[in-house]
Amino acid sequence: LMVMRLFDEYVIRTGKYRDMREDMQVTLVLHDTVEDTDATFEEIAKRFGQPIADNVRWLTKLSKQQKSTLSRRERYQMDLDYLAQA
Repeated sequence: LMVMRLFDEYVIRTGKYRDMREDMQVTLVLHDTVEDTDATFEEIAKRFGQPIADNVRWLTKLSKQQKSTLSRRERYQMDLDYLAQA
């Protein structure tokens, strides 16, 4: 996966995230995938495992998960309420 290769190069070059667990590194790379692409949590689980998919789900805005037709303000409030549960 090209993104992971680029992330690995960034870690090596900067030293950032070196001590971070690998599952957290993968989650960090994938955290906007569902919001910004057509990828699904099921696809992430199949490729990277259910724990990674669960982490990504917690970092994905609820309004993006539900493909909501609510107004921007309502989606924003939905996301705030969702984060309050974390």
